[in-house]
Amino acid sequence: MKLRYLKLFFFLLIASPGIAQIKCEGVDLKESVDFKKVTLKNLSERRAEVWSSWKDSNNKLNEEKLPNLVPLTDVKPNKWELIGEEPMPFYWGSKGDKPQEGYPLFINIHGSGPKEHEWSATLSWAKKFEDAPSVYFIPQIPTTERYRWWYIPEQLAWEKVMRLAFISELVNPNKIYFAGISEGGYGSQRLGAFYADYLAGAGPMAGGEPLDNAPVLNYRKIAFAFETGEKDTGFGRNQFTGQAKCAFDNLAMAYPGDFNHRIRFQEGRGHSIDYTLVTPWLVQFERNPHPKAFSWVNFPMHDRYRDGFYNLVVKEPFNVSADQSKDRTIFEFTIDGNSIYLDGHTFDTKTRELGEITQGKLRVFLSPELIDLSKKVTVYLNGNHYFSGKVSLNMNHLIESCETFGDPMRLYPAAIDVEF
Repeated sequence: MKLRYLKLFFFLLIASPGIAQIKCEGVDLKESVDFKKVTLKNLSERRAEVWSSWKDSNNKLNEEKLPNLVPLTDVKPNKWELIGEEPMPFYWGSKGDKPQEGYPLFINIHGSGPKEHEWSATLSWAKKFEDAPSVYFIPQIPTTERYRWWYIPEQLAWEKVMRLAFISELVNPNKIYFAGISEGGYGSQRLGAFYADYLAGAGPMAGGEPLDNAPVLNYRKIAFAFETGEKDTGFGRNQFTGQAKCAFDNLAMAYPGDFNHRIRFQEGRGHSIDYTLVTPWLVQFERNPHPKAFSWVNFPMHDRYRDGFYNLVVKEPFNVSADQSKDRTIFEFTIDGNSIYLDGHTFDTKTRELGEITQGKLRVFLSPELIDLSKKVTVYLNGNHYFSGKVSLNMNHLIESCETFGDPMRLYPAAIDVEF
């Protein structure tokens, strides 16, 4: 295990909790799925049945959907109502012909000038980016009173975009990306860390977040492209970009092959840079939805936490504090053969110290992509033997994982609960 690297690099990560997940209120698959025996031989069939029921249930929901997809050159404004926020206008358009496996999807968010101008400029840039074939969701900020892309109403919109994209059969579920310029750069950096398990990559431009707001460890398995002007001193953007580069470079040495990143300063540039370099680089990368080793910093974004990451799901809350210093838990997950190693700690952002988790429960979902389910599984928790035995397959786990993640690539037939 690489706990020593966690202790070494936590300085680089330089509330009443809610729960953030792509799950959909109003969908209960237990009412629509036939409970049948699950075996390794019929797993593909059972997964298809669960996913088909998920799609049908979502399509029947009385909600605003994604409009018909048209070429990006022909898009017209659309609009979604948001919860607790003004409506969000958006464009939904494609470039090139749909690949057999589906389009790459870019959620492309704009900067903080006059919102009509910034929205129009983002559409113009999206048309220029050489990343076709691709599809773009380009939103306009709902209100300029709080010009941020990571508040809860906006979070719910991103979760809806991904949920509907997954069931649309238009989008490759392993090629979703956040990208943005200026304020959109800040937003895409935060959102990339928050939703990393859904993404193939993230690409902030002319941004620069303090790293506590976008923990680098969460980027361990996805691509990250960052372009900033070397003279962009506003709000410390070049300084924070430099800190990100240092963190990514060091973690790439600690975890060889796990941090695909390209962080660059554009020579002689200020806040205005060449924006055409990020998405063509990102689009070559695909998500691995079943990594056998990853790190998860479960941090609050607008006082809201994720309740799952890759194949881990929080079943009982952990002992984080409300004073927003010890406000996050950090997990290291590794599979070696049929042995699972899980290390978990709290982290105090003021003292930069790891603490002991004294309460909380995780569900570790399992599948043939991760382990050999026909053999005994062994679990080690913080270095100590925790469990050893065979695990059973059943429809309940397929249903729960589908409802939790809403992700066609993460339908798990088995699980082990781990209590701290």
